[in-house]
Amino acid sequence: MSRGYKLDLTLISTLVERWRPKTYTFYLPCNECTITLEDVSLQIGLSVDGPAITGSTIVPGKVGLYKSLLGKVPDKFEGGRILMNWLKDNFNELPEDLEDRTEERGDLGQKPDIIIVSNLISIDVLRDCQRETSKRKGVQREEKRREMVGPVRPQFVLFGSSIVQLSFSNGGWGAILADVYARKADILLRGYFGWNSRRAIQVLDHVFPKDASTQPELIITYFGGNDSMGAHPSGLGPHVPLPEYIENMKQIVNYLKGLSDSTRLIFLTSPPVNEERVNKYASEHFSHLVRTNELCQTYADACVKLCQELDVKVVNLFTAFQQRENWMTDCFTDGVHLSAEGSKIVVAEILKVLKEAEWKPSLHWKSMPTEFAEDSPYDIVGADGKTTLNPSEWTFHQEIQWD
Repeated sequence: MSRGYKLDLTLISTLVERWRPKTYTFYLPCNECTITLEDVSLQIGLSVDGPAITGSTIVPGKVGLYKSLLGKVPDKFEGGRILMNWLKDNFNELPEDLEDRTEERGDLGQKPDIIIVSNLISIDVLRDCQRETSKRKGVQREEKRREMVGPVRPQFVLFGSSIVQLSFSNGGWGAILADVYARKADILLRGYFGWNSRRAIQVLDHVFPKDASTQPELIITYFGGNDSMGAHPSGLGPHVPLPEYIENMKQIVNYLKGLSDSTRLIFLTSPPVNEERVNKYASEHFSHLVRTNELCQTYADACVKLCQELDVKVVNLFTAFQQRENWMTDCFTDGVHLSAEGSKIVVAEILKVLKEAEWKPSLHWKSMPTEFAEDSPYDIVGADGKTTLNPSEWTFHQEIQWD
């Protein structure tokens, strides 16, 4: 059997899905279908009575058999098999008079409620096979796409509101991390301008699906700046009451912890703001915005306390910024969003946490392997004219030599 038949896993999978063990039938869109001994006798020319036989058998009159069962005869025969391509070309569309034509073939022993295996099962199974094959090809294309960008690197995801979305702009902290971790990890941006913790929990399973084939090694999360804004009289706007903010952040922590045992978390608190600049340069398109350092500190302290209770790494940006001289003028572009100088503070604090964390494996950039770091005769030739210089660990281009 193994020499004469090809095992079609897609076909088998499709038939299994359509089999109903309680009724011993295949459930097809047109009706139910089963295979009887009489079908076997008619289609392969074997008697259902008498002693069992083994070995090869020749079915006489294949032309008549094909014509009676399928209404068409293949151009060529390959033993007793029907080529799927031939079925696809000839039976891709069901004829409109199919029910009438099947009822007319009463001489084949067909009954009103049970249809003998013929062109009906061939067509329906073929369609299911096509869908299954298309699905598999889609998965294969996705796998091929991933292979095209080389080996899978560790993934660091930046998740949060505008402080995250803008982190690749104006010398932002996301861009700096991407540079520091070049050839070590992929920095993925999942930032959403204007969002609060309330909106974040609504999309957790979309941004971080638990059934994903790979999970991030590190997720850096920031929510709080918009939550801490003063409440608007209309009830609209990003403000989230402090108790709800704490509960939302707790829900985010627990969800992200459940992604995998190897996923590490760092949370960032709300930084301070330049209140004078916020009020002075408020846009005419906005209603009055209430942003105060008193509110920022309250929400920052709540975030720190929650993370300590849940054993999660946290960076207190509210205090870190204020340790720098002239922070109010140097660290913001508009009094709220970060300038390049403000982003450097964020990077320094994150790298400090990564260096001190006792995670195995370490996620600090100096401890992580570099992709394709082996020496090569194609590297730049050194001053001695005999050896090459491996540039895979060079950092001289960086404005700051990060620790």
